[in-house]
Amino acid sequence: MNTNNLPKNKGRLFGHLLLAVLFVLSCLNTTAQSITTTAVPYLRFAPDAISSSMGNAGLTLSPDEYSIFHNNAKALFSDKQFALGLSHMGYSTGSGSNVKGSYFMSMAGYKKSADDKDLFSFGIRYISHGGMELSSAMGDRLGTFNPYDFDLSFGYAHKISNTLGIGVTMRGVFSNMASGVSASTGYQFSTGVALAGDVSLMYNQQFVNGNFLRGAIQFANLSSKITYVNNAIGKDFIPTTLNVGLGYVFLFDDENDLGIEVKYSKLMIPAAPNYTGNFSQDSAAITDFRNKDVLRAWGESFNGANGLSTNYSLSFGLQYRYMNYLHIRGGYFMDKPSNVQPLNYFTVGAGVGFGRFGAQLAYQVPTGGTAANIPMMQRFKLGISFN
Repeated sequence: MNTNNLPKNKGRLFGHLLLAVLFVLSCLNTTAQSITTTAVPYLRFAPDAISSSMGNAGLTLSPDEYSIFHNNAKALFSDKQFALGLSHMGYSTGSGSNVKGSYFMSMAGYKKSADDKDLFSFGIRYISHGGMELSSAMGDRLGTFNPYDFDLSFGYAHKISNTLGIGVTMRGVFSNMASGVSASTGYQFSTGVALAGDVSLMYNQQFVNGNFLRGAIQFANLSSKITYVNNAIGKDFIPTTLNVGLGYVFLFDDENDLGIEVKYSKLMIPAAPNYTGNFSQDSAAITDFRNKDVLRAWGESFNGANGLSTNYSLSFGLQYRYMNYLHIRGGYFMDKPSNVQPLNYFTVGAGVGFGRFGAQLAYQVPTGGTAANIPMMQRFKLGISFN
C-alpha cells in the first residue's frame, strides 16, 4: 500500500462535507412500505467475487478491476496501472426434473494514464437463464427459449486532486426474454434495449499514520425505459440507483491492513400501485404508473412514502489484506422491501495472489426465509485476475 500520497489542502473541505452527508445517509434504517419492480434487476448486484464476498459493498473498498460495476472513480486510487478480471457464477432454475443450468459471467478491467490522473475502463456482463418453456394464456405451447441478459460498459475517470476523483460510465443493456414470440393480444415480443449511464464521485484521504478515510456517491443506471413489446405502455424502468458509501482502512504495518465499508443503496423508482380488486381503478393506476417518464419517476422516488427510508438496501463489508498474497473478506447484505420476502444474507470469501495473477471465491449464507430463494449453486462466485 502506498503511504506517500498524504492529503493536500485542495479538495479537503469538500471531502469533509461529502463524508458528513454520507454518514447520515448510511445510518438510515427503517422499513420499506411498498413493492418496487424493475426490468434487468441484476444490474443492482455485484457480478464479481470480490464485492460479493463483502455483502455487495465495494463503493469505496478494494479499488480493483471490477470498479466499473461499482464506482468507476475508485480505481484512480489503485496502486496498479492496469488490471483485468473474469468472474463466473453457476446457478439453477426450476425444480425437480425441470432444473435448467444457467450461469452469470462478467469481465472487466482498466488502464491508467502514465501520470495517474486519467483512467479508461470496460465491463461486460452476460447471464444465460437456461431453457424455458413458454405457453400462451390458453395453455398453447409456444416453444422453448433461452433468455439472456447482456450489457457492455465503457468508462472514463479523472483525478481532480490527490484526494478527489470523478468517473462516468456509458452502458448498453440488451435483454432477450422471448424475442420473436407473438402474444394472443397481437403484441410482438422483441429484445429489450436501453442506454444507461453512471456518474460517481470518490474521496480518498490518507492520514500521516497511513490509514485511509474514503467516501463515495454514485448515481447508477441513469437511463430511459426498456421495452419488450410493441406497446406504448409496455415499457419498464431499469434499476436506477443512488449509492452512498463510507469506508475506512486501518494500516497496521507495511504488510497488513483492514478495511470496512457501509453502503446505502436507494432504488430511484417509485413503488408500483397496490391492487384494490377494482378492475377499472387498478387498470387506471397501473397505466398511470407505466406512463411515467423517468425524470418524474426519479423525483417521486424521494417523495412521501417513497422517501430515503423506503426501497433501499444496506451493505456492510470488511476486508483483511496481507500484502497482495492473501485477502479475507466478509459482509452482510440487508434488503428493505415490503410485502415480499427480503433478500438478506451473510457473505464470506477469500482471495490469493500469485505474482501478477489472483483468484477469488465468494459464498453467500442466507438468513431466515431467504435460504429457499437462493439455490446452493447460486451461492458461489469464482474470479480470476491479472494486473
